[in-house]
Amino acid sequence: SDVYKRQPNIPKASKDEIRRVIEKDTAGFKDFDYSKGKLVSGVKISEVLTPNQELLKLGETTFKESCASCHGNDGKGDGVGGAMLNPKPRNFHVTEGWKNGRELTGMFKTLVEGIPGSGMNAYEFLPVKTRFALIYYIRSFTNDYPPITEKEINAINEVYDITKDTKSGAQIPIKVAIDKLSLI
Repeated sequence: SDVYKRQPNIPKASKDEIRRVIEKDTAGFKDFDYSKGKLVSGVKISEVLTPNQELLKLGETTFKESCASCHGNDGKGDGVGGAMLNPKPRNFHVTEGWKNGRELTGMFKTLVEGIPGSGMNAYEFLPVKTRFALIYYIRSFTNDYPPITEKEINAINEVYDITKDTKSGAQIPIKVAIDKLSLI
């Protein structure tokens, strides 16, 4: 295929090492299914302007399912899944060292884009409402987060167009990706 002809010429030893690292890093994970992407719903700004019980419950459920393994049940960065990560997962109780800031805009950016060079992946596949719910739940760990303003949510909308429905990216199983890498 032309795709493989355009790939860089990687020495065999490097390919084997890449394969070993990927297999090791993904060993404990449930593999992905094939997916062509799915619709990610936008929101009305009024629905996410203020934390409420519905958003906090959704955020708690999402945190436990997607974040606690690395960040720990109480958000202190002490989850089992994050033990070997360098840098360590964020402790949400500490005010220093936030790559994108502790403001709502910075937290939203982190969820959408991840943090390159760390174990923090992007969660842009989550519905926008769920992203806000997750942020509000995380902010419930302590009471010293900067206040949320409508201006800030409007700024998020200007950058990420949160009121519009979008489609998430496609995915393939990890095993298939590893096999494709070995063809390069």
